[in-house]
Amino acid sequence: MWFQINRDINNPAATHILDQMFGHSNWSNQIFCQESGKEREKKFVEYFCSQVHSQYYFQFRIRFDPKDKIRGGSKRTKYYLIHFCNHPRAILLMKNIMWKLGDEEGTFDYSASSQEILFSSTPNVDQFIDYLNTYYVGTNKNIEFTELQIETYKLPFIQKHYRVAIKTMESDNKSISVKRIKSKKTGVREGDIICF
Repeated sequence: MWFQINRDINNPAATHILDQMFGHSNWSNQIFCQESGKEREKKFVEYFCSQVHSQYYFQFRIRFDPKDKIRGGSKRTKYYLIHFCNHPRAILLMKNIMWKLGDEEGTFDYSASSQEILFSSTPNVDQFIDYLNTYYVGTNKNIEFTELQIETYKLPFIQKHYRVAIKTMESDNKSISVKRIKSKKTGVREGDIICF
């Protein structure tokens, strides 16, 4: 419940609530306490997630609905749903489910608003291709399709984006190749090896 937590962080009368949530008072010495705005929110969520000690996590941000009548509400965070797990397939499954629920494809962000979005913040496959070109192409790395998704799970892309990016890179500029173990001639699926 970020909205309320943000109000309580610097309120001496409410610190006991955060002490109970974390199970200690060490949170009060963290950098987010001196930050403000988006930077405070980002650093708090990072700290919170680090305290859970889960191997994988992925966050889904819920913004205020216009009906909440909060100033700047559609841009402000009400709370987060954070999926924690210790198995990589669970995080990939949750990403695929939550991706469909966002305001736009791939934002992992929801406002319950029916207003049209003026500027899109949806990540696109070209951005993912740029990422793969920067961090993978030329490394001589061979990696199984699902393992690539696990290794890059914090990126805002789901399985279908991986397929499109890999097939595009394979056919357009030959910067990668695919050893097809389980898929057909042009497909990409679990078990196939991506060769950078």
